[in-house]
Amino acid sequence: MVGYRKGTPPLTFGGVHYTEVINFQPSQKYLIMQLSKFHLNRGEMVKRDMMVTKFSQSNQMMFGHRFRTIGAVEHLGHSTMIAHYVAWGRSDNGWFRYDDEKTPQQRARLPNGLKNIVTLVLEKF
Repeated sequence: MVGYRKGTPPLTFGGVHYTEVINFQPSQKYLIMQLSKFHLNRGEMVKRDMMVTKFSQSNQMMFGHRFRTIGAVEHLGHSTMIAHYVAWGRSDNGWFRYDDEKTPQQRARLPNGLKNIVTLVLEKF
C-alpha cells in the first residue's frame, strides 16, 4: 500500500498540493480523486476558486505509476446546496460531456484549469 501520512511532504497533482491521507494499492487499475474545492463560510459550504495549472490529462505520474484521466465530474454552482453536476467521459476521439437528458456533446478536452471539476477518475497504464 502506498499512502501519504501527515508530516511528510505533500503530494502534488496538477500543481495542487494535497495533505489528505491517500491510500493506493499498487494492484489498483483505477483511482478516484475528490478535489477539495469547498470551505466553510458562515455555516455554509462555499466553492473556492482553485485552478489546476500543471495538469496533464494523458500522462500524470503518481505513486510510481503513470495515470491518464478517463472521467470527471463538474460542479456548476456556488455551494453544495445549489448546484448542477455534469459528467465527463473520455473516448478514443476526445471527451463527451453528459448533462442530464441532453444529447452528449463531444469536446476535444476537459475545461482549461479544471476550475469546476470536483472529481477525477484516473486509469493506470
